[in-house]
Amino acid sequence: MWADILSGNVSLSDSQDAYLLVPGADKCRVDTEASGWGVFPRYDYTLKTFGVPHFMAYVNARIVRRSMALLGHGARVSYGEGLTFGAIFDAAVFATPFLWHGHVSMMPAPGEGPPETMQRDGGFTCRVMATSSNAKTGETVSTQVDITGRGDVGYAHTSKLLAEVGLCLADVACHHASLGGGVLTTASATAVPELVRRLRAATHEDGRPLLVFDVTSVATGSTDRPSAEL
Repeated sequence: MWADILSGNVSLSDSQDAYLLVPGADKCRVDTEASGWGVFPRYDYTLKTFGVPHFMAYVNARIVRRSMALLGHGARVSYGEGLTFGAIFDAAVFATPFLWHGHVSMMPAPGEGPPETMQRDGGFTCRVMATSSNAKTGETVSTQVDITGRGDVGYAHTSKLLAEVGLCLADVACHHASLGGGVLTTASATAVPELVRRLRAATHEDGRPLLVFDVTSVATGSTDRPSAEL
């Protein structure tokens, strides 16, 4: 991004625009900062932990906002993405042996990814929190989705997710029924229930699941805390 700014291809204001990828963004500006988390470390009361903006949030959050706008939810959804201090510590502990033995470089050359062992042994856990308020009843409903994946998230795992999305799009039944063509995102181009079905069924070469979802919905004032696999 900074190279594009210095070369004049992207203006500084565009680089900070949370809705850079959203057509007609003036109608649906809910977030004011690109990552949605804020530029400084902070305590998040929803996740109940300290964190920083995720290093990929400035890309991911803009794509999510484009998805929401294309699906007609743009003016009603605020999105932010962070990285907890615990996750940073876990990543450092995992990467240290590879760095110590020289198996991975802090300054990799273009096209140079992590070694095969790092891609195989890596993994991630992502917690998605969504909160919706009913203005008429005053009830707030929160849904928490914990997504666990095995394999390096930047290479081995991502490539398999991309393959599953591509295979899904090859099936007409997996297309979103009303959007047609254009510059779409995964969420807006696919019939999400069909994509989720495919992702639930997808496995690694050893038969273990590609992704595991754990979903919990909690209504404010309710003692029910149902849990189910997505």
